[in-house]
Amino acid sequence: MESLNDFDKELFDKELFDKELFDIIDEFKNKDKEKKELKEIDDEFCINCNQNTIKNLKGELICSLCGYFSGIKIDNGAEWRYYGSEDSKASDPNRCGMPTNSLLPEFSLGSVIPYSRSESSNMKKIRNYALWNNGCYKERALYNVFSDMENRAKSAGISSCIIEEAKYMYKQISETKISRGDNRKGIIASCIFIACKKFDKCARSNKEIAEIFKIESTNMTKGFKKFNEIMLMIEKDNKNKKENIEYTISESLDFINRFCSNLNLESDTNELCKYVCKKIEEYDLVSENTPTSKAAGTIYLVSYIFNLNISKSDISQTCLTSEVTISKCFGKLIDYYIHLFPDNWLRFLSIDFIHKIGENIQKFYSVEACKEFIKSSLEILEVSLKENILDDKKHITYLSGGIVYYQLILRNFTNISIKDICVIYNMNETQVLEYYEKVKKLLSKM
Repeated sequence: MESLNDFDKELFDKELFDKELFDIIDEFKNKDKEKKELKEIDDEFCINCNQNTIKNLKGELICSLCGYFSGIKIDNGAEWRYYGSEDSKASDPNRCGMPTNSLLPEFSLGSVIPYSRSESSNMKKIRNYALWNNGCYKERALYNVFSDMENRAKSAGISSCIIEEAKYMYKQISETKISRGDNRKGIIASCIFIACKKFDKCARSNKEIAEIFKIESTNMTKGFKKFNEIMLMIEKDNKNKKENIEYTISESLDFINRFCSNLNLESDTNELCKYVCKKIEEYDLVSENTPTSKAAGTIYLVSYIFNLNISKSDISQTCLTSEVTISKCFGKLIDYYIHLFPDNWLRFLSIDFIHKIGENIQKFYSVEACKEFIKSSLEILEVSLKENILDDKKHITYLSGGIVYYQLILRNFTNISIKDICVIYNMNETQVLEYYEKVKKLLSKM
């Protein structure tokens, strides 16, 4: 008994125990280092041959020189199958399983029997039974909503990326609150409406979306209001987001890109129309008109001022706005055009105005008279700008009108009156006469 006790004391001696314990820990650390080093080694490197001779043979990593088995390579790519012996209809018998749809995770695990026009009534029943058994009720309902949304949106020319964004938003809403009837249709339409607005050149009006989903504009408005309420609830519940997204009704600027693209306008004209729309919203002009009407009026204003030869009927068809509405909107905007256009474009207009009057002089008089008139008028314009006789930079077209009127009197061109000058760029006689006097006074000193 005493010898056994002595053995136990030696075995469990504290110093010996601590030494063995630290040895074990060091052994595990060394093994971990070896594993990390092995992981860092390239998959093609053979640790037996010390060469990059490892080949992937049907998922097994084997050295082509020594036959060393390095491990198994798991392929994360698509799993292709070949059904050549069973597939007699398709030209390509290769198949690949679809990825899991994050919007319908349970539904993605099963399969759907495709629809055929010539299928029998029994086949329809089988297809319905398979659909009912595939996934839960909520996902079946979502699948039906997504299918209807996709069919309607694609028939209206809306791209797939917009449709997917709308599906994601409706998925969020359906998880928060269930709606039925007209409210549900309005919310579905609102998802497409907001998704279109998120993408550049794709914004659609309330009227367009309501027509796509065959609902009244009032139901669309109610659905949008409900959509906004639910999305605000979602944003408040989501603590990870620092900013709340505000979903608002479209502005005229949202439609400019698409309308200009459909009218085949150049990028410079597109940017100018966008600038004018921003100014219209900033000054709160034609506030009684809808956003599409404002956009149509803007395009017609730019087309009229810069002679783009775009008819009112073409703008009406593209912008889905009546010609009468476009004319009313244009009539209100033309009075403020000097405040809506940027300074560089107004300078271009002032020079273009001189050339237009020069064309009329050529008709009534001669080519020589036209050339002398344009050359002299442009020189006076440069001198006037250097002397800073403008009360406001925006008045440069008025200055141009005053210079033209001064030249007409000086050269005795009686066939062109001050009314003809004012009509071209919608100026008042008082504005033209004011700058005529300033130009006359400036030139008398020189």
